[in-house]
Formats: sequence, structure tokens, C-alpha cells
Amino acid sequence: MGFRRLDGPNEGEDAGFREVVAGAGLKPVGWPGKAAALLPPCDLRVSIAPHEDGDLREACFEAMSATGRELRTARVADIGA
Repeated sequence: MGFRRLDGPNEGEDAGFREVVAGAGLKPVGWPGKAAALLPPCDLRVSIAPHEDGDLREACFEAMSATGRELRTARVADIGA
């Protein structure tokens, strides 16, 4: 879910975002700073940036909690890195 177009946390509240993030499962969030009051603490921060090649992207997985470390470890095992 993306919060880029929110003008404030009340818009996210009115749209029902709090209920969406309260459920189980992975919730990718874009522009989380615009709705910080609605979001639980981050477990895994994923950053995607252009690679110096230009056609590729680099992804960085930063664990922010024990759950995030588990998720990161599981993902690395999945891709064989």
C-alpha cells in the first residue's frame, strides 16, 4: 500500500488503512512517513535503488526486529544468496 498521496494521517484512517495493517501477513508500504501514526513498528525495511549499470536495481533488506531477522534469513535462503 502506498501513502504518497495522503495529505495527513486522518485520510489514511478514513480509508481504513489501520484495519489493513492490523491483519496478519506481509504489508509492503510506500511512503510510510506520511502515515507513521497508523503503522505498527517496521520489522523489515526494503530499499530499492538503481544499480550503477542503469538497467538493474539493487535491493537492501534491513532487519528492524527479531521478526525482521527471521524474514530476511528466510528470503536469503529462498534466493540462494
